[in-house]
Amino acid sequence: AEWPVMSDISIGVVADVQYADKEDDERGGALRHYRVSLSKLTSAVRAFNAAGVSSVLHLGDIIDGNVSEASTRADFSAVLRAFAHSRSRVHHVVGNHCLDVGRDKLLSSIGGAAHYESPLNDEWRLLVLDTTDMGIKGASPELIEQGERFLKEHKGKLPRAQTWNGGVGPAQLNWLRQRLTDAAQAGLRVIVAGHMPLIASAATPEHLAFNSEEVLRVLRDFASVAPVYLCGHFHGGGYAQDASGIHHVTVEGLVEATERADGYAFLHINTDRVIVEGVGPDGVTSRTLEL
Repeated sequence: AEWPVMSDISIGVVADVQYADKEDDERGGALRHYRVSLSKLTSAVRAFNAAGVSSVLHLGDIIDGNVSEASTRADFSAVLRAFAHSRSRVHHVVGNHCLDVGRDKLLSSIGGAAHYESPLNDEWRLLVLDTTDMGIKGASPELIEQGERFLKEHKGKLPRAQTWNGGVGPAQLNWLRQRLTDAAQAGLRVIVAGHMPLIASAATPEHLAFNSEEVLRVLRDFASVAPVYLCGHFHGGGYAQDASGIHHVTVEGLVEATERADGYAFLHINTDRVIVEGVGPDGVTSRTLEL
């Protein structure tokens, strides 16, 4: 395919680096290349710099977690060093595995906030959600009880009631609605990013945020303002457009990229379309999202 060289803004995108200094492991029929993901990330950052992207977006799960606290922290430091070579700002999304270093340590190392807003240009903003806000391990302290209650009530009944998922708390949902209201009033548009998918048709029913319907209700009220939701978490990747017109893109996980795959992408944002330009074979799927 011929990709337009010109776009209003281009961002480097990578999901689920999940680096760990440990042996490869097969999960759900797919091989996770824990060690190789660090060199793939280094190559991705080099490519992002060469292309002169305006920023980089990592969609969560910076590490996998290792056998000890010390080795997990060493893994975390190694990935942060790789990202530090980026010449443009790196927007981090909190993933469930990230929390293996502890919420406080994680947030102080990646910019301080778990959910936040960042301007991309004079037409577009990025809104980053924290889908680990409510959960059982490393969630916001005041929402752990809520996460435990959700799992207890729905385990075995709802496929998404899994310990590796989480949810968006009420205060954050209010923040999301407020930010989208402000964007609408200012005539701006928004790319929303989170770690966990919101619809099963773009991932699997086992990988959705606990309260995905609640999040979707807010997004669908602003479908013309926020036409794209980007996430990771489900390493196989996926895409679906929902009834309100929102494009849901699940970016393939770097940790499961095959040896010949680059495993990263460029996001080209234009007034009338957003293009996901996957780089190389076996990696992130290229998609054109008409707005």
